[in-house]
Amino acid sequence: MAEIIIPELSQLITEVRAIRTQMDRIEALLNEKEGKEYLALTHVAKELKFSDATIKTWCVQGRRHPVSRKLIVLKTYKSEGGRYRVLRKDLEAFKEIFTTK
Repeated sequence: MAEIIIPELSQLITEVRAIRTQMDRIEALLNEKEGKEYLALTHVAKELKFSDATIKTWCVQGRRHPVSRKLIVLKTYKSEGGRYRVLRKDLEAFKEIFTTK
């Protein structure tokens, strides 16, 4: 019986991942239509030249400002697929805080 369940479970996981990908694409199209540019954390990480894990930490725990020592959190939104997204304008504001001398 375990031999039957495992392939079925594997198939189900594959289908769920495909659905999540489709949902993310639909969500991106809707956001584009509304004029909002949501970025995946991977894209944010590449743009800022930090790891995905570091970006996620900044979203959850914040990043300490070098002068004021305040924790600044990168504002995120959760997509319908359950993934974190960052609005372009929020990323730009975050970058401004850490590049201003």
